Amino acid sequence: GFCGRKRPLALVLRLTGTVLWFALPHGGSTVFYLESLVAMVLWLAYAIGVDSRFLSCRPARGLSGISMELYLAQMVVFRVVQRLGLLYLFGTGGVGGAAGIGASHHSGKTAPGKLLTININGGDISAQGGNFASGIGGGSNRYCDIAINIKAGTINAKGGMSGAGIGGGADGAGGTINITGGVVTAESGSNAVAIGHGNNNSDNGTLNLGNDSTHYKIATVSSDNKLNYVDSSKRMSTCQNSGKIHAEICNNHEYANGICKYCGVDAPEFTVTFTDENGKTLKSYKVRQSLMPEFDGVIPQKQGTGDISYYFSGWSPKVELVTGNVTYKATYGICGVGDVNIDGKVNGSDAGILTRYTSGWANYDKKIKNMKLADINGDGKINGSDAGILSRYTSGWTNYAKFFTARS
Repeated sequence: GFCGRKRPLALVLRLTGTVLWFALPHGGSTVFYLESLVAMVLWLAYAIGVDSRFLSCRPARGLSGISMELYLAQMVVFRVVQRLGLLYLFGTGGVGGAAGIGASHHSGKTAPGKLLTININGGDISAQGGNFASGIGGGSNRYCDIAINIKAGTINAKGGMSGAGIGGGADGAGGTINITGGVVTAESGSNAVAIGHGNNNSDNGTLNLGNDSTHYKIATVSSDNKLNYVDSSKRMSTCQNSGKIHAEICNNHEYANGICKYCGVDAPEFTVTFTDENGKTLKSYKVRQSLMPEFDGVIPQKQGTGDISYYFSGWSPKVELVTGNVTYKATYGICGVGDVNIDGKVNGSDAGILTRYTSGWANYDKKIKNMKLADINGDGKINGSDAGILSRYTSGWTNYAKFFTARS
């Protein structure tokens, strides 16, 4: 046959084909299988058609005689491993080793100036890389120029054996990875980093987290995946072997209880100031956005003049959840007739004090802060008549408001 007559040429052709099989990229798993089948068939034809001492030696003949047994044995081992659930112990995916999202198996280096660009703008995404491939990014066994942009969404990326969670597959560099939003969890396969390079490559590339208008929070789940921070530029690189990273980034924070309800980052702080009526500071402190400020000091009182008494009526403006720097000023109202304890309300407490005072209970004169306000009917005397009017008024009796005499 041809192989026997043109043995040197047949050998050169097969060696060339084998080198090209390793050197050139493959167009997908189906093409990969066909190319592999052609390569193996050519070598089988050469082995059959050529009387080679190497291929006809005693060890080769011995292996040939038990080739079927070896095939059946590996099938038995495969089935045992499959039944034990250990088939994908070091990473899932097919033989092709394609990334969960990104490059296929054996994806070669792209043309100069061109990148494999992956843009994720939202959604709930789980990406699992095949063997030797990343979860999101490069495929297996080849360097691949990568640019990954994640702007939003809940992303879970896990690399196969030797692949990064996000970044390069086996032998692949990290490329350029921009994560400016979303909740991102990345876990690597063995001997790779969570975000960055795959196995057999020390180039993490560039990882940018957040931007000038965002915050981010990082949790390193695996202690052996060390992080190097450069906070001024919000850039972070990963190093060492095998790890898991959880990054939470928000473009638009919504704060509740002092933290962002999406990513958990602390809300910014603002200055809250409480003053008296004249602007004198009573308390000033920092409060995080979305929290309610509180005044825990002594409530300021305003001194009355003559027959007029004042009560503390609250703060101006009304105290609300913090959204920025704010100053609250104490405000006061004039106490009305019947407000004997000058708390700004005419209610059962006033009626009780006045009733006991007019009944002669001891020390109740001290509870009446303004005697002028206890003369309900304005007859110049404070007695049971005033107490009766006030008691019935605060109990809801109708038409008793007419017995209250206005004060000038």
